[in-house]
Amino acid sequence: MAVFGIFESDETEHNTKNSAELACYAALKIQLLHTWVNDRIKKKGIPIVFKTRIGINSGSGLVGMIGSNERLNYTSIGDAVNLASRLEGLNKQFNTSIIISESTMQMLGPAFKFRKLGTVSVKGKEVPSSIYHLYGYSKKKEEEALAAASDEKTTEQSNVPSVVAENNSVEDTTYGASDVGQA
Repeated sequence: MAVFGIFESDETEHNTKNSAELACYAALKIQLLHTWVNDRIKKKGIPIVFKTRIGINSGSGLVGMIGSNERLNYTSIGDAVNLASRLEGLNKQFNTSIIISESTMQMLGPAFKFRKLGTVSVKGKEVPSSIYHLYGYSKKKEEEALAAASDEKTTEQSNVPSVVAENNSVEDTTYGASDVGQA
């Protein structure tokens, strides 16, 4: 589980929106890196495919050390967290990899590409939720990401994939080591 915006002391619309965008960017980057890894594994003739399903919801929750002295965990709980977990599980039913809630979708604006999957009732919620498949960046966001990546290149290079192109194919680009793992 990844949680964004935990330590934001200022719950302004900008900070909340930024957390939603960062979560969606990270999810797309994770999927892109899975594609990259799977392509390399396939080229070596290994019959393994890595898949990750991601559910993203925006809302309030309780974050911190929860438990007893015998078993203490840093985690997050609450209605928003539960919905994100349910969305993750719905990916299998919809044959998608990233599903976002309406509350997250409303914070994204034109930076990301998504399509409405429908309205679903999930366990633990009385009101049905509208859900969306997040599948890429807008062309402008893609160009900004490529420009930022070229500005941040270092002398230590790694061959990792770039952002998702307009046709959702993967392009190999050389990035600096500082770009790896920042999803």
